Amino acid sequence: TSASTSASGRHSGTGAGKWRYLALYARDDYSLVIWDAEAGQQVCVLQGHTAKVHRAQLVCNGRRVVSCSADGTVRVWNQAEAEAPEAGHAGGACHLGGGMSTKVANDYMDGLSTLLDSAGDAQYSTCTGYVCTAVLRGHTGEVWALGVGSDGERAVTGGSDGTVHVWDVVSGACLAARDSYSHTDCDLALSGCGRYVISGTHDGQVVVLDLQGGAPPACMSGHADVVSTVAVTACGGYILSAGRGRTVRVWEAARTWRCHAVLKGHTSAVKGLVLSPGDRYVVTCGRDHTLRVWDLAERL
Repeated sequence: TSASTSASGRHSGTGAGKWRYLALYARDDYSLVIWDAEAGQQVCVLQGHTAKVHRAQLVCNGRRVVSCSADGTVRVWNQAEAEAPEAGHAGGACHLGGGMSTKVANDYMDGLSTLLDSAGDAQYSTCTGYVCTAVLRGHTGEVWALGVGSDGERAVTGGSDGTVHVWDVVSGACLAARDSYSHTDCDLALSGCGRYVISGTHDGQVVVLDLQGGAPPACMSGHADVVSTVAVTACGGYILSAGRGRTVRVWEAARTWRCHAVLKGHTSAVKGLVLSPGDRYVVTCGRDHTLRVWDLAERL
């Protein structure tokens, strides 16, 4: 199960400077739920996948959702222009409590991504409905892994068919398809220029695949165990990786590929990490049931 959170911008009905923190998680009925974490209520339900949702991400300050599933598809959801939610996307008032609280907590710790948004001028639409604007097909099996570029317009997916695909999520076009060097337990990351795909391996390596050149993949070693989550800064200068080895590593990209810093603090496997806009902070979550916020400006 996948979960994601986003700090979206101000919207009507709130005071100046008020942020709306949205959470996204997948349910057993193959739907996705967008949750207002501060208000403690459901915003809407996204329905369309016909099998388990393996990964999903909130991007563009919560205005877009990209998901991948065991049904072999990648779906793109965008906020509807109309004020009223679309049919099938009703926003209820399911406040946290009872079984729902347990469900949300379990899903969060199984694959949380947290977004701290420092772009204070971002605006949030008053609309609460989302519609599926694209269904991307190209994988011949389950789609296990997903990474969305920093611009929210390109995504990379990995599947059980042993390939990675890069998509334009606006037009729905497949921009590239290559053999994969990752494994099904690892997230993917896409560089801002869309040229490089970053993934992890079972033997503790971080692999960078150049989609435009014929050079062999660059491999960075240092982790003691499976690398299950990766990210890349918007400028493409640094790659971050983590996994079962409890540490987060920061690598210099496209230059020396050396390890620049090791972030220590988690006492169990690190399950997810995400960078804030501006790349100053990285937020990580672990099997030790903690969220940690790291100031990269102090380490880069």
